[in-house]
Amino acid sequence: MVSREQVLEFVNFCHLVQEKGLVSGPGGNCSCRADDRNIMITPTGRSLESLTEEDVVVMDIDGRSAHKLKPSKEHALHRNCYAVRNDVRVVLHVHSVYSVALACLKDLDYACAAPVYTAGYAGRIGNLTTLPYFESGSAALADGVKQVIAQRNSVLLANHGLLTVGSSYEQALNLVEEVEANAQLFFILREQGRSLDEAKSGMRA
Repeated sequence: MVSREQVLEFVNFCHLVQEKGLVSGPGGNCSCRADDRNIMITPTGRSLESLTEEDVVVMDIDGRSAHKLKPSKEHALHRNCYAVRNDVRVVLHVHSVYSVALACLKDLDYACAAPVYTAGYAGRIGNLTTLPYFESGSAALADGVKQVIAQRNSVLLANHGLLTVGSSYEQALNLVEEVEANAQLFFILREQGRSLDEAKSGMRA
């Protein structure tokens, strides 16, 4: 049984994500593991900003729900993250501006989407993996995310957005903000930027 307290915490978090400008309109989606069998997930076609207690869809790990609203069309992606990682409590998918811009670059390095500029980013994100473009809501996207999230807590989705997972709302959100800040640095610095590895090489020279 999902408690009202759990639902309120989820709703407040979704509002915070939109307040921070990490999604716009009805874009993006979020879920939280409520117990061993069920997750809370945002409905399709609703903005995180307008989410109410009554809008929160509760579904089981097999994708069954009795809610009047349809869950996010990315629900298979979310369920895959929980299936592959017992430690994951929150899955957050955003369309933040700089991360999406990074995901749309023509010559994107899929093994490392942007240079690693700082030690903090290196420790918490590292080389940000990017998945090739798959249609939103597709089994191919859900399967691709599952493979990456089995090994790490963040993945960039080509021409789409960013997904992070965490053991808490705070961790998932912090990872999103770190990726977004590093992407912003990339577009500010471009050819003038010096990666952390380059800085370390200069110290040894």
